[in-house]
Amino acid sequence: AAGDSKRSLGRQLVELLPEKLAHLLAHLICVDTMDESFLEVNEATGATGFKGNPTECALLSLVAEMGYDYAALRHDTPGRSLATAARGKPFMFSSKRKMMSWAVPLPRGGYRVYCKGASEIVIARCDAMLSASGEAAPLSDAKRQQLMETVVRPFAGEAYRTIALAYRDLPGVKSASSKELEATHSTMTNADGSAAYVAETGLTLLALTGIADPLRPEVPGAIERCNRAGIDVRMVTGDNLDTAVAIAKNCGILRPQDLEPDPAHAAGERPKPKRALEGREFRALVHRTHADGSLALDEEGKPEFLQTQFDKVWPYLRVLARSSPADKLTLANGLNKSTVFADAQQVEELRREGIVVFPDRQVVAMTGDGTNDAPALKRADVGFAMGVAGTQIAKDACDIVLLDDNFASIVVAAKWGRNVYASISKFLQFQLTVNIVAVSLAIIGSIVFQESPIAAVQMLWVNLIMDSLASLALSTEPPSEELLARPPVNRSTSIVTRQMWINMLGQAAYQLGVTLFVLFHGAEHFHVLDGHDVDNSKPSVHYTILFNAFVLMTLCNEVNCRKLEGEFNVFAGVCSNAWFVGVLLGTLVLQVLAVQFGGRALRCAEGGLTTHQWLFCVGAGLFSLVWQQALNCYSLLSRRVDARRKRIKKKPAHGGAVKFMSRTGNGFQEFRRSNPYLGKSLSTLRFSPSSKTAPDLISAVAGTGPVAVSRPSSY
Repeated sequence: AAGDSKRSLGRQLVELLPEKLAHLLAHLICVDTMDESFLEVNEATGATGFKGNPTECALLSLVAEMGYDYAALRHDTPGRSLATAARGKPFMFSSKRKMMSWAVPLPRGGYRVYCKGASEIVIARCDAMLSASGEAAPLSDAKRQQLMETVVRPFAGEAYRTIALAYRDLPGVKSASSKELEATHSTMTNADGSAAYVAETGLTLLALTGIADPLRPEVPGAIERCNRAGIDVRMVTGDNLDTAVAIAKNCGILRPQDLEPDPAHAAGERPKPKRALEGREFRALVHRTHADGSLALDEEGKPEFLQTQFDKVWPYLRVLARSSPADKLTLANGLNKSTVFADAQQVEELRREGIVVFPDRQVVAMTGDGTNDAPALKRADVGFAMGVAGTQIAKDACDIVLLDDNFASIVVAAKWGRNVYASISKFLQFQLTVNIVAVSLAIIGSIVFQESPIAAVQMLWVNLIMDSLASLALSTEPPSEELLARPPVNRSTSIVTRQMWINMLGQAAYQLGVTLFVLFHGAEHFHVLDGHDVDNSKPSVHYTILFNAFVLMTLCNEVNCRKLEGEFNVFAGVCSNAWFVGVLLGTLVLQVLAVQFGGRALRCAEGGLTTHQWLFCVGAGLFSLVWQQALNCYSLLSRRVDARRKRIKKKPAHGGAVKFMSRTGNGFQEFRRSNPYLGKSLSTLRFSPSSKTAPDLISAVAGTGPVAVSRPSSY
């Protein structure tokens, strides 16, 4: 019936089920959902919107399709309406119980408990089930298994969230405060091991629902971008394992290398060991347990956490299903304390299985929306709370609120975060280059001429005007996709990278060379008076040329500083940042005005500079762009040389290869340096054929006997 797309599912149910059974289904859903979950109709467009828990809104939508008014049913039900709320008894949903119940009085006396929750948990507590005709029949273990195999798992395999709906009549209960409603079961337990309520056992199964929670179209692409950026996405969910695995495969969290063939499975494959776990399995693996399987408690009464065991699990874990908020906290805490990256042997073993471990302490980002998620959000390095579905406590505990509840927004946040770091690095590279040249020039000038060739007011101009505007220009660079193509930065990595040192020292050397040339030979080259021979009260053309050349080289280097990784095209994306272009041109205009009209106020020559002198300064500035290409070439060449050296160092240490002849044919075997002859750099050792047979030769090379070695004629 669900395959008929011309009619809604609710209308089909009304036509297929007896009226009494349809009303019972609608009544159960309306009573056993929270007031915070409701439907609202846009009067202008007629579209139905959802507020509150998405799962409950889906069920309420089904009720609306069946032709029932959920608000009216709630209002007309004693113990559920606001006026008679004291007569009802709610058992609110918790991750420990994985279910929610609501007890309401019946007209003929007694109480009825309506339940909804995780399908496998509710089914296990049912003793009977209703048929399509409304008759109750016993629910045997074989029938439970059949329901799981034919209904629940196929739904879950198609990424449907399965919810079971059931009820129980308690004729002996007289009021909501009755002790019978609070009684706990002697043997049956909740998901966390606590005793279950007796009222939530002995249920009659009414329906099994499959709720589609479709992925947003942008989610798979966002996860792929996270993977390229070095951000490893793991799923922690309350859904059952089959549903979680199906969703994880659809969105790319479970990758092909995480799966193995399984002909018995409906999908033909299953996750490899430890890739997908349920919460109870995870807790048993990472905590100390007693012989009976229960968790051992520490001095504070909490499960005793084992970091060494956790480090054996988390690198493989991709999906954690039927989890609790405590599992999230365990993950955040364990990942923050993990030192797997320091174990070279384990890292190499993981690499062979296609698992890459970040070479530093793990940086953990956690998402959550519930109140119980607050500790995990607080413990993680970065906590993300949902702006729409999230509780206020979760928002208060987090670092970032996702206003649209969209996973793709996490990628945007990561990109902007990296952009902030990159902007700081860009300005740092620019500022340090300026300071190296300015300080060096001031020291040399003071030693040789007993005065700095750059006046104090000119230095103030550089620091207050140019550097302030440069920080504005470089900090307004918009984030690009290239940022996500870079690996994350280690905590122990210096903010000044090797490429930045090459850029800074290379540009500083060039600028210092030009300014020193102007300082010592500029007067002769430009046929002007030497600056240190001119009266201090009168600015000199000589030092004005030096100041102007220094500033223009700094301006052009500002363009170079837009790139941090040795990119050759330093102008890429420059037009997309109007702030940068505006600040650069504005600074250039200010410099022209300062040199030509600043006069004594800025210690510049009266009347400014000539065209020839300006061309020299502009040419010196533009050549810094060309010089940057040379620095990039040097950096690229040095990286290749270093990479080659690392590859050579990674080769196993051995003394070469031994080639031997025997009557059975040729053989080839590598040996480690256990023999003096193998300590030499011989690529091949030839043994005289008359000395020993092949097996004896092997034992001789191993150090158990003499061996005759002849020097190859070709060596």
